[in-house]
Amino acid sequence: MQVKGQSTAADKMDVSQAKQEHLLALKVMRLTKPTLFTNMPVTCEDRDLPGDLFVRLMKDDPSTVKGAETLILGEMLTLPQNFGNIFLGETFSSYISVHNDSNQVVKDILVKADLQTSSQRLNLSASNSAVSELKPECCIDDVIHHEVKEIGTHILVCAVSYTTQTGEKLYFRKFFKFQVLKPLDVKTKFYNAEAPGYGDVRLSLELIPDTVSLEEPFDITCKITNCSERTMDLVLEMCNTRSVHWCGVSGRQLGKLSPSASLSIPLKLLSSVQGLQVRQTQTSSMGFFHAFIAKA
Repeated sequence: MQVKGQSTAADKMDVSQAKQEHLLALKVMRLTKPTLFTNMPVTCEDRDLPGDLFVRLMKDDPSTVKGAETLILGEMLTLPQNFGNIFLGETFSSYISVHNDSNQVVKDILVKADLQTSSQRLNLSASNSAVSELKPECCIDDVIHHEVKEIGTHILVCAVSYTTQTGEKLYFRKFFKFQVLKPLDVKTKFYNAEAPGYGDVRLSLELIPDTVSLEEPFDITCKITNCSERTMDLVLEMCNTRSVHWCGVSGRQLGKLSPSASLSIPLKLLSSVQGLQVRQTQTSSMGFFHAFIAKA
């Protein structure tokens, strides 16, 4: 499902041939998918001072899931509050509407939409022919699509020309600027050393699922190897993110690890956001990254 998002987050500028009020109004909105509304559940034990106040409030909240009010994700959809990010390879879609705000009939309306990049200018209009007339309180609607193939600054140029009842030809434009970002930025470092630069402790991932279910705990297994010549006293620290949460106790003592010895640790995580998730696991001052896909 697609909904009309707000265009106010894009850098916008009006350009017209004369400083005057136009008979037509131009609106450009980016089409994006809505997201699930997220809650911040607040709970307490029955013997605490609020009693069951928080529970009753969550049950009365229309955005929570009935019977599972403590879930982070709700049942409602949230419209985009800003223009958002556009990534390389994504299809950029916009809704263009020209509305006749006046009380007179306007003729020969021509609406053009061009996308200006650093290297080219593309015509995105579905039709290049003019509309013969537009009555008061009527509008011309169009939806444009374009697969973004360049990074950097993009400018959507929307131009409208028309003729008034007196035969006067008028013209105005609007510019919408947005940035196209890289979806992934891979950096590689090379070390000139005889042995791998693991440091004192090496952390590797033995088991992780490729795909996990949203809001359901899943298991991973990490392996810690002591690469130093002394016994290490290990402490496991867990750091939650907005999308990935640890199910366990942070700051747990793992005990002593002898030189060249290894230790396998089963851990449990939970994902609250769909899509590709990249996670850093930290132990003492050393860590590593792993990725998985969370699905509903």
